[in-house]
Amino acid sequence: MYSTVFLRTLKLPKILKTPIWLLALYALTICVFACLYYCLRDLIPAPGNHPENVPIGFLDALYLSIVTITTLGYGDITANTPWFRIVTAAEAVIGIILLGLGISALWSEQQKSIAEKKAKRKLFNCYTIIQGTFSSHMVVLAALLNDKSKGTPEHTIPEII
Repeated sequence: MYSTVFLRTLKLPKILKTPIWLLALYALTICVFACLYYCLRDLIPAPGNHPENVPIGFLDALYLSIVTITTLGYGDITANTPWFRIVTAAEAVIGIILLGLGISALWSEQQKSIAEKKAKRKLFNCYTIIQGTFSSHMVVLAALLNDKSKGTPEHTIPEII
């Protein structure tokens, strides 16, 4: 609820508050942090039991970024230095915020869609009531117009309109 209010109060264009844009921002964040991890690859030991301190490759950096932003934290690639721990913690916090905003945007769109359907249904129900009211009056009017013998609607059978 709070993230929905936060999304509404942001002074961004409407397109930037959509779930698709937030998903793209989530993917962009993964790529940016993967590139950052790749640039800092000398500080990050490769996963596995390597006798030497082998730096990670780009796929390992991408894997680390995905595992960190989703806050899974498998532990096969770990942060050794304080600065690297700050970077991974920042990515995890950004990931949680973006995920919350994305879910909030999806929920808002779903609620808007449900409200539109309810409004259409209410309008259709009003139309049906009005149509039913006028059609019964039209039957009586048609009966009066078609009565040529006695002039009263009780003695005539109205034609179906």
